[in-house]
Amino acid sequence: MMVLNDCADPEKVGCGFSTFKEVDEVTALIAELRRPDLLTSLVERNRDRFNFILSQYQDQHHLLDPYLEKILESLLSIIKDDDCPENVKHNTFKYLFIIMSVKTYKRIVTYLPHEVVDLLPVLRMLEKQDSNDVETWETRYVLLVWLSIISKIPFPLSRLETSENVDPEQTIIVRILKVCKLYCLLKDACAVAAVFLIANFLTRSDVKKLYLEEMIMWCSKCIEDDPLRHGPLAVIASILKHSAREDVKPYSQMLLDNMLKLRLSDNPADLIRKFGIKVVQRIGLILLKTKLASWRYQKTSRPINIIPNVKANDIDNTESITCIKKTISNDNEDQEIPPAIEDIIEQLIQGLRDKAITIRWSAAKGIGRITARLPVDLADDVLGFVLNLFSGRESDSAWHGGCLALAELGRRGLLLPHRLSDVIPVVLQALVFDEPRAYGSIGYLIRDAACYICWSFPRAYDPHVFERYVKEIAAMLLVVTCFDREINCRRAASAAFQENVGRQGNFPHGIDILTVADYFEVGVRSHTYLKISVQIAQYEEYTKPLIDHLVAKKVTHWDTAIRELSARSLFNLTVTDAHYMINTVLPTLLDMLNSIDLNVRHGAVLATAEILEALYNYFNDKIGCIIGATAVADIQDIVRTIRNRGQFKGLGGELMKQACSTLIKKCSVVHFPVHFTDIVDDWQKLLEECLSHEVSTVKLKAAEAHTNFFLEYYVNIDYDARSAIVNRYLESLQSSNQSIRIGFAQAIGHFPLFVIRERVKDIINSLITCTHISKNTLKWAESRKEALHSLTMILQTLGIDEADKWQPFVLDIYDCYLLALKEYTIDSRGDIGAWVREAAMIGLHIMTNLVSQAKLFSVLNEDLMTGIIGGIAQQAVERIDGIRAQAGTVFSALIHSDLPLTNIPYHDELKAIFPYNECKETIEWRMESATFPRFIKMLNFPPYKMNLLRGIIFSVGGLSESLVKYSSVSLFTYLQEIDEMGLRDLCEKILDIFEESHKNERMITSMLAFLDRLLSSGCIQSVLDDESNIISERILTLLKQEIKYFNNMKLLISSINVFCELLQVRGPVAKRAFCQLSIFLCHKYTSLRKTTAIRTYETLTLYGEEMDIAEEDLANILIKLNATDWEQPIADLRPIRNNLCELMKVPAPVLQIKSTN
Repeated sequence: MMVLNDCADPEKVGCGFSTFKEVDEVTALIAELRRPDLLTSLVERNRDRFNFILSQYQDQHHLLDPYLEKILESLLSIIKDDDCPENVKHNTFKYLFIIMSVKTYKRIVTYLPHEVVDLLPVLRMLEKQDSNDVETWETRYVLLVWLSIISKIPFPLSRLETSENVDPEQTIIVRILKVCKLYCLLKDACAVAAVFLIANFLTRSDVKKLYLEEMIMWCSKCIEDDPLRHGPLAVIASILKHSAREDVKPYSQMLLDNMLKLRLSDNPADLIRKFGIKVVQRIGLILLKTKLASWRYQKTSRPINIIPNVKANDIDNTESITCIKKTISNDNEDQEIPPAIEDIIEQLIQGLRDKAITIRWSAAKGIGRITARLPVDLADDVLGFVLNLFSGRESDSAWHGGCLALAELGRRGLLLPHRLSDVIPVVLQALVFDEPRAYGSIGYLIRDAACYICWSFPRAYDPHVFERYVKEIAAMLLVVTCFDREINCRRAASAAFQENVGRQGNFPHGIDILTVADYFEVGVRSHTYLKISVQIAQYEEYTKPLIDHLVAKKVTHWDTAIRELSARSLFNLTVTDAHYMINTVLPTLLDMLNSIDLNVRHGAVLATAEILEALYNYFNDKIGCIIGATAVADIQDIVRTIRNRGQFKGLGGELMKQACSTLIKKCSVVHFPVHFTDIVDDWQKLLEECLSHEVSTVKLKAAEAHTNFFLEYYVNIDYDARSAIVNRYLESLQSSNQSIRIGFAQAIGHFPLFVIRERVKDIINSLITCTHISKNTLKWAESRKEALHSLTMILQTLGIDEADKWQPFVLDIYDCYLLALKEYTIDSRGDIGAWVREAAMIGLHIMTNLVSQAKLFSVLNEDLMTGIIGGIAQQAVERIDGIRAQAGTVFSALIHSDLPLTNIPYHDELKAIFPYNECKETIEWRMESATFPRFIKMLNFPPYKMNLLRGIIFSVGGLSESLVKYSSVSLFTYLQEIDEMGLRDLCEKILDIFEESHKNERMITSMLAFLDRLLSSGCIQSVLDDESNIISERILTLLKQEIKYFNNMKLLISSINVFCELLQVRGPVAKRAFCQLSIFLCHKYTSLRKTTAIRTYETLTLYGEEMDIAEEDLANILIKLNATDWEQPIADLRPIRNNLCELMKVPAPVLQIKSTN
């Protein structure tokens, strides 16, 4: 006999917790609460930590249960301690609120002490609170919840009065009700707790007799006086929920009349409408008898057969008994239905149309609950009202509400099997409901709710009842699973399909499909369109529904990405039923081309193009024989027809040009029979128009079409005619419009081999010329990037076999790439030159590989390889992480090339710094911490030193914290390791770069920040202290020369920092630097004067003792720098400045008056 094993598995993998492991820390945090001297910051930090710990157990709050009593006891002991300060108590209540947030107040309230002695202290504490204090609302909230359990003590509250002659207005009951009335009118979280307290308090026998009616009347009056206050309405809803039916029934009609009179459904406040719906449905439940209808459909209960010798006859007997029970009628059928139920159902149906989801959910549940108590004929009428929501005149909210209501009715067995024939068609419509609106669409909530219906039905109906609808529902659920735009809808459909497969057991190929379309697999949209749909379409039952849905709904979808995916999906699905595509789908798509809707036309052209290629691949025959002459004629006229209708113009023309470019490409692939006709000229004209378009996607689609188009239609035409076309493309590379250059450069990159072979010299020279920077093309980095990409693509197309064609241009191409590595064009978008540098690195990599494979080693001389390796290494230590990643990848590929490259200086040393295995697996080229320590070591190799220094200066002088940190640490560590000679040489190289960067603002900005950090690091102190060395003097000279040419405030401040650092150098350099600083002290800009004074003060404080200046003079200088208001007029500041110069023993600056001629 089998035994059920209730023990947990010994090994279980999960991401949850197994126990409350921070209990000791929580106990310690609670103990800290008693310390009244704790700083506010520590109090907040402890509370945040307590909140963080408990929030982790939000989904596993049962793990807190063993410790909850002890935790609460510790907190409540603080609250009950009369000697404890008020602020500590308030903080304790915040801790209690955090626990309630995790466990919910309805669960935590049962753990709170509820003895007689607790009533009056809690009530007094609550009465003392200031209801307007926003800092202590957690205290009031917890006290209200606590009072709700205390108020249930099973003793008459009159016995607990402190005196016999108590004022009737001061009894405990009245005091509690006053507190409730006060807090339920507020709009904070305390109102929720107050409503919970009222509902529980009014269930007491000694309270409801005296005050239930009064409370209901008070709430009704408050609603009439202020229709926008939801508290009183929530109180009524809670009273109707918790009070006994016979207690509130006398007031039900009055309450309903008030609700109808107030027309709460028109109220703008969501909470008012929500509680209004709850009140109305609960009135309905009170008016009807509590017994559920006997006519409900109940799914057959089959016992789990765990004993092998149980016979099937026993199960059949069980079914027959169940059937007998279902036929027994009860008094429910004979009950008299109050007339008010009609108004209640009407309100609930109106609630299903509400714009708020929560209200629609509440109304749907109300429909389900009330219908379960109605006779079968009235219940059928309710179903009819719900089905009326699914019409074209209704809003999307009504459709969603209707779906929720159907799911509730089905889940409760209130949809009888004979009405499924009316419900299922509606559900199938809702599963694909999608209407475009503005820049998006509505409908995803409806589709999600329809999946909920499909999930709930198999749980409610026996397989034989549902069997006739299986085919339609299975197909539609798989359509949503594969093709819905939203991930939550795809996952909901997958879950619904899984539920049906498991419970119904008659869904075709259910298990096989579930393995390929489960919850996680449908997460990526492109995967469902292009992979999962193909696997499902192999089953005949689902092939045509999937294809039909794509053609009817998705090819014409409002989202461009969905239309493109649908076309690609049709390409994949063509092989499943090619004849259906020819006979049905293709004619339908061609008819769509006449639509006035842009989305329909665009999708139809894309889908037609994809299906053409798929059919050609499948049949491997002439396309005319496959699709017929009529279809061929219609397709070849598409471009001309769209042009004649003017549909290539305007915003819509952008999409149609993309689609037609794709169509031209696919027609070329399938050898469409339009050779030597005007159609080819029309297509050529369109492609050239697309290449001149402003939108990059249009240009790219047209460029991609050129390879197949030229290969198909220009191979056999006259050479002169072909040359004329190519000449137009080459001339456009010198256009005065950057957009035209970009488009035609992209197209040339996609030229087929036979065109390139004929005109290789002209093409390569034109592309190289396009990469040159001129006065008019200074900012055209994007066109230069595309020219470089195309040049690389041309070389790849020619390849090794055509090496003799490109060999004469190798050096010119290398010069082009190496020059492009030096481009740093900047505009409003930032460093757009990075695009050019990235394209150049890719080109260098591919070009070097080609030269190596062609065994042209004589080309790769040492100077060239030094330029290549050094240039790429420079990019690997610059600012942009994407460029560093690309440079690192290319760098490692070159030094570890499959065909070893010759003439790389220090090749073995580079391999030692960058081992092959680490380059391949562990080095993250994007990370500064991984790359800079390695590349810095290349400073030991003279051929690469200048390139490396340019990149390092740019990075150390950058703004990014992590970049500056790792680059500067790596450099300064290296400087401390090298000898004096090497240090001096490095400094001279840095200053050479400073000199060559004259007037280069990008480089000077970095250089000044770099020098500031270098001089302050102390790494070159030995060089600065060497009197025979002119490094410091050269820095000063170059810096003074540079500041003559710019008025940029940022650069001037950077130069001040460097001048200040030069004050540490003994001798005349420090004097001259101070002289320059004194000029800045009387600069025309106030902010610059203040900055100079502050930085000079800081520097003299730091280095003053080491300078050649008397201690007394230094003290006076510091006092004057600090005490002077440098915002005074310059005339007042000049004597002070001159006095500073006297103290420093440097000549005071003399104002030069410019002569006027």
